[in-house]
Amino acid sequence: MTSLVPPGGRTGASPPLVSDLEIIDDNWHHIGIVVMSKESESTWIRLLYLDGVMVALDSLNRRLFSSEGGMYFGAGKTLDAGTFFSGLIDDVRIYNRALSAEEIAALAQ
Repeated sequence: MTSLVPPGGRTGASPPLVSDLEIIDDNWHHIGIVVMSKESESTWIRLLYLDGVMVALDSLNRRLFSSEGGMYFGAGKTLDAGTFFSGLIDDVRIYNRALSAEEIAALAQ
């Protein structure tokens, strides 16, 4: 699951993008998230990848929020103790363009 929440909470947040797959082993996995505009800036497609394979996608018919503040990975919306991801996150990358399925698969190798 992935969810982008603007500073201050859920107001203006997009609904979570959820996959039915669960990661239940102790192995490293590659997670990729692609967000791209469709025909206009008010229609967005979100794709979620696990180990190079697309596991969820949706379309949002609304403008995404922007923020000039910090970005937190694996954090709960309130940043309260106990809401953080319990595990390791390594090699976070943010691109200024939407990667193709082939590029995501290559990164997962």
